[in-house]
Amino acid sequence: MNRWQNLNMLLLWEPVRAEAECFVKHLILLLTGLIKLSLLIFISQCVRQDRKHFWMRLENCCIKEIRRGKSPKYTVNSTVLVFAQKCNTKYNGIDVSLAQYLDETTLKHYPSDEYMQDGDVVINSTGTGTLGRVGIYRYTDNTTCLSIVPDSHVTVIRSFSCISSHYLYAFMKAHQSELEKKGEGSTNQKELKPLTLKEMLIAVPPLSEQEHIENAICTAFSRFAVIEESLN
Repeated sequence: MNRWQNLNMLLLWEPVRAEAECFVKHLILLLTGLIKLSLLIFISQCVRQDRKHFWMRLENCCIKEIRRGKSPKYTVNSTVLVFAQKCNTKYNGIDVSLAQYLDETTLKHYPSDEYMQDGDVVINSTGTGTLGRVGIYRYTDNTTCLSIVPDSHVTVIRSFSCISSHYLYAFMKAHQSELEKKGEGSTNQKELKPLTLKEMLIAVPPLSEQEHIENAICTAFSRFAVIEESLN
C-alpha cells in the first residue's frame, strides 16, 4: 500500500474516529448519571427503612415559599443572569453557561429572596421530557459570580438550616420519576404545580445522619466529577 492510499484511509477514518469518541463520551456520561441516580435511590430506601426518621410535607421543610420564578425580560448583557430549565441538564448537572442576561430595568420586581442561593434545590416544572427534573445549585456552578434568578419554568426549594440541602436534593432526586408523572395539563404543556410539590412527603432523619449522607454523596460525586472532567 503506497503513501497515497495510507493518506486516503486516514482521511476516511478521521470522521469515524471522531464520531466514535463522541459516542463513547456520551455513553460514559449516561452511565455515570445512572450510577449517581441509583446511589441516591439506594440512600433514600435506606432512610425509609430506618425508624429514626419522621415525615414532613415539603412545604414545612422550607424557609422560602415554594414557587416558580418570574417571566424574565432578556437583554444582551447585564449583571444578573436568568436560570432556565436548560441550565438544569439531564446528565451534566447545573450548567450556568446556558443562562441568559436579565434586563436590569425589571430588578424592582425581584425581592431579595428571589435570588438563588447556595444549596437551592431546583425543579424543572413545565414540558414533557424535562418536567420533574431535580437539581441542586451551588455557587461553584456559577463561575461568572453574577447574581442569578429563576425563570417562570423553574421552581426553587430552599430548606431550613436544620435540613441539609444536599440530603433534601438526594431524597427528591431519588423520587424524580414520581414527580415526572405528576404533571397536569395537555401532553406538550404539562406543568408541575407548586401545590403538588408542597404536599410531597419527605423522610427526615436526624441532622447528624443527614450530614453523614451529605458527606457520602459529595465524596462519591467528586469522584464522578473527575471522570467527567477527563472527557472534556
